[in-house]
Amino acid sequence: MLEPLPAFVGADGTDFEPVVLGELAENVVEDYMRTYGRPDQVAAWREGRPYVSELAETSAGR
Repeated sequence: MLEPLPAFVGADGTDFEPVVLGELAENVVEDYMRTYGRPDQVAAWREGRPYVSELAETSAGR
Protein backbone atom coordinates (compact mmCIF):
# COMPACT_ATOMS: atom_id res chain seq x y z
CA MET A 1 0.00 0.00 0.00
CA LEU A 2 1.41 3.36 -1.03
CA GLU A 3 0.13 6.50 0.63
CA PRO A 4 1.58 9.85 1.70
CA LEU A 5 3.53 9.83 4.95
CA PRO A 6 1.69 11.65 7.75
CA ALA A 7 4.47 14.24 7.95
CA PHE A 8 3.60 15.31 4.39
CA VAL A 9 -0.19 15.53 4.82
CA GLY A 10 -1.47 19.01 5.58
CA ALA A 11 -4.48 20.07 7.62
CA ASP A 12 -6.66 19.84 4.48
CA GLY A 13 -5.61 16.24 3.89
CA THR A 14 -4.00 15.04 0.68
CA ASP A 15 -4.85 14.99 -3.01
CA PHE A 16 -3.51 11.44 -3.31
CA GLU A 17 -5.51 8.29 -2.67
CA PRO A 18 -3.69 5.21 -1.34
CA VAL A 19 -2.82 2.69 -4.06
CA VAL A 20 -1.73 -0.95 -4.04
CA LEU A 21 1.59 -1.18 -5.87
CA GLY A 22 0.77 -4.56 -7.46
CA GLU A 23 -2.47 -3.22 -8.93
CA LEU A 24 -0.71 -0.13 -10.23
CA ALA A 25 1.97 -2.25 -11.94
CA GLU A 26 -0.65 -4.61 -13.38
CA ASN A 27 -2.55 -1.67 -14.88
CA VAL A 28 0.63 -0.31 -16.46
CA VAL A 29 1.40 -3.71 -18.02
CA GLU A 30 -2.20 -4.08 -19.23
CA ASP A 31 -2.04 -0.66 -20.92
CA TYR A 32 1.31 -1.52 -22.52
CA MET A 33 0.04 -4.87 -23.79
CA ARG A 34 -3.13 -3.30 -25.16
CA THR A 35 -1.02 -0.82 -27.14
CA TYR A 36 2.00 -2.87 -28.23
CA GLY A 37 1.27 -6.55 -27.58
CA ARG A 38 0.58 -9.16 -30.22
CA PRO A 39 -2.71 -11.05 -29.74
CA ASP A 40 -0.96 -14.30 -28.80
CA GLN A 41 1.35 -12.38 -26.45
CA VAL A 42 -1.60 -10.69 -24.73
CA ALA A 43 -3.40 -14.03 -24.35
CA ALA A 44 -0.32 -15.62 -22.77
CA TRP A 45 0.07 -12.71 -20.34
CA ARG A 46 -3.58 -12.89 -19.28
CA GLU A 47 -3.32 -16.67 -18.80
CA GLY A 48 -0.12 -16.32 -16.78
CA ARG A 49 2.01 -18.38 -19.13
CA PRO A 50 5.35 -17.46 -20.72
CA TYR A 51 5.46 -16.13 -24.25
CA VAL A 52 8.42 -16.50 -26.60
CA SER A 53 7.95 -15.39 -30.18
CA GLU A 54 9.39 -17.21 -33.16
CA LEU A 55 12.48 -15.74 -34.78
CA ALA A 56 11.79 -13.76 -37.93
CA GLU A 57 13.41 -14.82 -41.19
CA THR A 58 15.51 -11.64 -41.05
CA SER A 59 16.57 -12.19 -37.42
CA ALA A 60 20.26 -12.15 -36.60
CA GLY A 61 19.71 -15.41 -34.70
CA ARG A 62 18.98 -17.37 -37.91
